[in-house]
Amino acid sequence: MDSLNTVTLESSSQDSLRTRLENHPQLSLESADVLGLINTISQLKATISKMENTIFRMDNAIVNIEDAVSKNEHKPEEDNTASLVEFNISTVEPNTSTHTAVSKDHLSPITSRETVPWADQTFMIRDRGDGRFITLKDGNLQLEDKVTGGGGGHLICINRNGWFGFRNSVSGTFIGHDSQGKFRCKVSHHLSHEWFSPRAHPDGGYWLMMLHGDAWRAIGIAENKRELVEVHDNGIAWDFVKV
Repeated sequence: MDSLNTVTLESSSQDSLRTRLENHPQLSLESADVLGLINTISQLKATISKMENTIFRMDNAIVNIEDAVSKNEHKPEEDNTASLVEFNISTVEPNTSTHTAVSKDHLSPITSRETVPWADQTFMIRDRGDGRFITLKDGNLQLEDKVTGGGGGHLICINRNGWFGFRNSVSGTFIGHDSQGKFRCKVSHHLSHEWFSPRAHPDGGYWLMMLHGDAWRAIGIAENKRELVEVHDNGIAWDFVKV
């Protein structure tokens, strides 16, 4: 409204000046030039006024857009937890014959996902075929159907230059072998030929391989079905159950 009043007043002043020039021809040409300049200024002000109105409308539009964006950003997200859980349950098929872990009391078997052996992790190592665990019991390394709560079946994976060793979490001793090819867990160090290289089995699980000279050997099961012995083939496939 102020801009409109200003333009109206300036228009009246221009008309008055034009009338004076027409009634007094003796006025100099400089006065006509002044009138032209005033007209130009008036037109510029009118243009500026229109631009200001346009900018005002644009500012309002920008504010509205920012408000809409802000409301959208703060809109609570839908809880998709239920649908995700439903998807996971419906798409994962449990295999109780090959994927077994134990509960916190280490007595009752429960289903679990297969785990990759990795350094600085604690595992229970399970015979993939019959479900028995490698366990240190009364100082002897053997297979047991159940793992007691004392931690005799808890083995910490140790890495040295890419080779793995397994140390019992209770005794602090490593799985190694004696001169008769039987596996023991009695000493707190590894000899160079006692480190393991887990090798994935085509049907799941891992062979536990050791290098003797230029030949590979693996952990197998003795004829008494309880002791662990060296074998010249790939041996037994083992599951690693993370504790």
